[in-house]
This record gives sequence, structure tokens and C-alpha cells, in this order.
Amino acid sequence: MISFFEKFFAVTDRFFPKLGRVLGYLALAMIFIQIGLIIFAGVFKMGSIVMQESLIYINSLVFLAGAGYTLSADEHVRVDIIYREASPRYRAWVNILGCLFFIAPLMNLIWRTAMPWVKSSWALSEGSIDMGGIQAVYLLKSMILIFVIFVSLAAFVLGARSLFYLLGKIDAPEGGK
Repeated sequence: MISFFEKFFAVTDRFFPKLGRVLGYLALAMIFIQIGLIIFAGVFKMGSIVMQESLIYINSLVFLAGAGYTLSADEHVRVDIIYREASPRYRAWVNILGCLFFIAPLMNLIWRTAMPWVKSSWALSEGSIDMGGIQAVYLLKSMILIFVIFVSLAAFVLGARSLFYLLGKIDAPEGGK
């Protein structure tokens, strides 16, 4: 059983850093798109609704998918006053309890709340209200589900690693930077 989790951890350990790099490039793309919009508006007196809306789509993806990456990299927001100096055993308990009693219920609530909204958007093939805008608002709304999936995956890995540490199956998980 532990070998399954070791393989699973290895896959997620490769996936999340790659995701972080892709999202970093997308953040860079947002900068170039914004600069292009400013130049076209200021110099050529031209605008592009598609370019403007693309910033919203990319920004949503960077922040919503980035939440899972951030949790997996142990760079998320937490009160580090006690956690930072605590023993690995204490941190493991905090991780498990945080995943079970905070992250899991929150992700469940967000999923259950967003799913009907996203389904409706897909059913309607919802598009931009602006003429010439991106006709894929359903993809934008689906990013909420991507957020839930990635954060849940990262939380599961964090909680499982912490549990295996407490059971003496693996060394202390990294964290508490």
C-alpha cells in the first residue's frame, strides 16, 4: 500500500513544480499582453476586447490553479509563529487537522456551490457579453473547479504524508519554512 502512495507522491512531486513553471510563464504572458494593450491604445488608438478578456482568463488560471501549487510548495498563508518552530510531529498534526477540518470542508462547499453554476454555463455554451469577446465563459467558470481539484490534490498529499510520518512509515515531510 505504501508503494502506491510513494508512486503517487512521486507523480505529484513532478506535477506541481511543472504546473508552477507553466503558471509563471502565463504570468509573464499577462505582462506582455498588458503592455501590448497599453501600446496599442496609446500609440495606435486601438483596443482589443479579446486581448482584454484574455487577461481575465489567464489571471484566473494563474491564481486558481496556482493555489494548489502554492499549497504543494508549502508557500501558502498560515500563522507561522508557532508552526515554524514546532516539532515535525506537531506540524504533521496541524497539517492533518487543517486538511480534514478546514480544507476538505471548504473545497466540498466550493465544489457543491460552483458545480450547478458551471454546468449551466456549459449547457448554454456561455460566452462573453461583449461583441467580439471570448465566447468561452464556461471555461472561465470551470477554473473554479480546477481550483478545487488542485487544492484538494495538494491537501491530500500533505495530509497523507503527514499521516505516514506519524505512523513512522516515512521521514518528516518538508515544511515549516
